[in-house]
Amino acid sequence: MSRNPIELLKRGHRSIQQLYAHINSTHVANEKQKFFNQFRKELSQHSVAEEVVMYPWIKNAVTAGDKIIHHSLDEHQSVKELLDKADGLEAGTKEFNDTLKNLMNNLSEHIKEEENVVFPRVEKTLNESNRNSLYDSLDAVLKLAPTRPHPDAPNKPPLNVIAGVGARALDSMADMTREFPTQEELNNLEKKL
Repeated sequence: MSRNPIELLKRGHRSIQQLYAHINSTHVANEKQKFFNQFRKELSQHSVAEEVVMYPWIKNAVTAGDKIIHHSLDEHQSVKELLDKADGLEAGTKEFNDTLKNLMNNLSEHIKEEENVVFPRVEKTLNESNRNSLYDSLDAVLKLAPTRPHPDAPNKPPLNVIAGVGARALDSMADMTREFPTQEELNNLEKKL
């Protein structure tokens, strides 16, 4: 059975959107912070996976790939900067909510562009073998990528890979002091939305 890297990325988009909707709908500061931590983690890992795995593929396999990548990296940078800013704010404050709203507005445009323009073009370049290979690579990077935004880190190979390894170790230590939703809470979120 084929594993589709595009569907894996789309599932990531849906999860990030669900987390944002929950953060936006709850008025309990601790709940908001806990789900923001998960949002930050998933969005950071998703961005790195795209940059490390998909963007090199797009650059080499898709017509005008360089232009697509340059534009996408600019969008990622903006999102990383806003995510980093939100991470330093107290959940539930006006500045936190405004920053997160601005981030999500930018991210929603990026997701729409990827899913409606970029992904269909990528899909045309895939066969069974490279589809499975890209899926496996994305899956591996998602498990090893940094869990926090690093807007000052390199975002192009090979330096992004090298920086990511060190950042992941530091992020893991910092995450030990943060509260995250339980798996049951995440499962309930999927059912609710």
